Amino acid sequence: SRNKECPTCRKKLVSKRSLRPDPNFDALISKIYPSRDEYEAHQDRVLAKLSRLHNQQALSSSIEEGLKMQAMHRWDPAAFPSGMAGSGADPMG
Repeated sequence: SRNKECPTCRKKLVSKRSLRPDPNFDALISKIYPSRDEYEAHQDRVLAKLSRLHNQQALSSSIEEGLKMQAMHRWDPAAFPSGMAGSGADPMG
């Protein structure tokens, strides 16, 4: 009985019997999912929607991060002494 266990974790190994056709299980699955093609098409639509939403969230997050970085690095004339602010050395143009 030792050879039916994993030598590392002692978990029971699957036998070849589980690979045999099981008409009862197939019937159960066909009752739950009558049209496999329709189910797979539905799954594809759901995954595409999730992917699209995730990409939009990533884009909006990236834009928000960029705006924060721009605000941090924005030139502020009030931060310089009054002599430098009017010197014409405006980095923005």
